Amino acid sequence: MYKAISALFIVVSLALISVLWLDSKHSHSIAIINLDKVATEIGRTEIISNKVNDFVSTQKKKLNERKNELEAKIADLKDQIGQAPTQKQSQQLLLMTRQAEIEIKRRVALIQQQAEQLKVKLVLEFKNELTPIIRNVAQQRQFDVVEVMSPTHIYIHPGIDISDDVINMALNLNGVNSDEKKESSPQLSGEKKASSP
Repeated sequence: MYKAISALFIVVSLALISVLWLDSKHSHSIAIINLDKVATEIGRTEIISNKVNDFVSTQKKKLNERKNELEAKIADLKDQIGQAPTQKQSQQLLLMTRQAEIEIKRRVALIQQQAEQLKVKLVLEFKNELTPIIRNVAQQRQFDVVEVMSPTHIYIHPGIDISDDVINMALNLNGVNSDEKKESSPQLSGEKKASSP
């Protein structure tokens, strides 16, 4: 699941925030960010994975319930027609069995499709929440353009990788020490903090 999310970060990033332009009157200097690393370090990859897994588990439970219902109907029909069914009864049983198989396959495909859609939605939400932090870090370090690290990059100088700075700012904004292995708080963890009384 983590590998799938990692690949999705690359695809979504290249499509939607491949380059973050900042206001500047001088020549552009470029920074690089590893969104997969950022998401992992602040706990967002795990959160996305857990949410998708929870969704799939819930849908599979419903699928199994429906499958049991269909199997029970087929078993009832078999009991009704007995050991010597007529041609019409055999065709009816065959039709019911095929329809059940088609429905289950359709539901399985739908679960997979919905899980992918949920994954994309959660990654996009993360990207939108992270963009202001990326902008702040880039401005502080006087970078004008931020590109997302991708397999097309053959070499990246460590000095232009702002991933660690973004991680630290994301955690510090929520009072989490950057040395602690914790999930980031509300804005970037996908969880809502209870308001103080």
